[in-house]
Amino acid sequence: MKKQMKKGFTIVELVVVVAVIAILSAVLIPTFSGIIEKANLSSDQRAVQQMNTAIAMEEEKVTSLEDAVNALEKAGYAVKNLRPLTKHREFLWNKDLNAVVLVKTDEATGQKTVEFPTEAKYSETFEEDLAAGNVLFNLCDGAKYIDVVAASRNDLRDAILAGTKNISLKKNLTIDNESITLPDNADIVLDLNGHKLTAGYQRPFVMSDGSKLTINAKDSIVDCTEYGLVNVPQNTTDVEIVINDGTFNASLDNGAFIKVRANSDDVKITLNNVTYVENSPAEDSKGNANYCYVMNTNGFSGNMTLDVVGGSYTADFGFQVPKNATATFTNVKFNTKGYAVYCDGTSTVTGCEFTIGTKVDVGGGHASALGVANGGTGVIKNSTINLPAATGEHYAYVVYPTGGKITAANNTNDTYYIYDLNSDAAAAGVVSVIIIDGVSYVE
Repeated sequence: MKKQMKKGFTIVELVVVVAVIAILSAVLIPTFSGIIEKANLSSDQRAVQQMNTAIAMEEEKVTSLEDAVNALEKAGYAVKNLRPLTKHREFLWNKDLNAVVLVKTDEATGQKTVEFPTEAKYSETFEEDLAAGNVLFNLCDGAKYIDVVAASRNDLRDAILAGTKNISLKKNLTIDNESITLPDNADIVLDLNGHKLTAGYQRPFVMSDGSKLTINAKDSIVDCTEYGLVNVPQNTTDVEIVINDGTFNASLDNGAFIKVRANSDDVKITLNNVTYVENSPAEDSKGNANYCYVMNTNGFSGNMTLDVVGGSYTADFGFQVPKNATATFTNVKFNTKGYAVYCDGTSTVTGCEFTIGTKVDVGGGHASALGVANGGTGVIKNSTINLPAATGEHYAYVVYPTGGKITAANNTNDTYYIYDLNSDAAAAGVVSVIIIDGVSYVE
């Protein structure tokens, strides 16, 4: 019996089939991808609508980010893992409108735009919201998500001691007679969330090696009594302190808002738009003269960076800028009984306004906008300097007996005093000069 051979596909036929499949794939895959992306976008938009419905149902209670998070979790959302299905999108909560919006990031330019809802009231661009102060919070981004909501002093202490990244106050709190030390290498963001924090007796926040503390205090009030707010202990290294916004009231007992102690090193401090109002008694608790500071660094000789932008500081004395420190003050208002900036390091003052009193520091520091000592250098420009009408030891600029250099330009008051160099400074060849609008003055 003769076997019949089965006929297979030829090479040409296989090539044709493969080519047809490739053509169909090239046509259909983008189409399917576009359909999937549209479906994802539609799903994300529906999610925004549903989240806003959930928030609206809690309208009287939702006044902050954590309230919005709680409302959404109550509605069944796992907020910490909440991410849009569509690429390059974020769910953000608009504080001003108390609503969730879908924001798109342009892959090429990085520009962010509010994609949904499309109503004009939500603004067209992310930048417009930022400029208007309508802060947009990422609901699930690790840098913004509220890990712990502190409703009591114990909550706050436990969260800090555990090194919790993000902490938000739920209500007004008082920390009395207690100092909370951040763990080594902790990076803690404390959002006061419009609530009031009262710090009694001790400075409540104590830094440690490698630690960073950010305090966001917009629309919040902090009352500091006795000593101040933040302490950098001796022998502490690699520390960063950031304070954003807020009003800080102080009634101190020979204290300082920020105290940086001897033998610490590598300290970075940033103050943005802080309103600091000190109203300390003339005498301390022992009946002696009371000397209080915004930042006190007596004995500190390590490396430091200080950046003060905006805001206002009403105090006995302002900032001590130590040796090996670099400080910038930009568009700051000072109202001090004594000196505003006392510099042993390097300071640059730009566009500031000073109202200076007549109080002399316990160490002999004159009332002045800017004083330099121990070979320090200072630049002050485009600033308004107001001095009292009464005669006394108060000047726009002072160079102390240990020497230093001040360069001043385009300021409203150029009164100055230059001490004779002491023998040690003279032997070391330290300069003692003030340059005002290009003219040098040497005593």
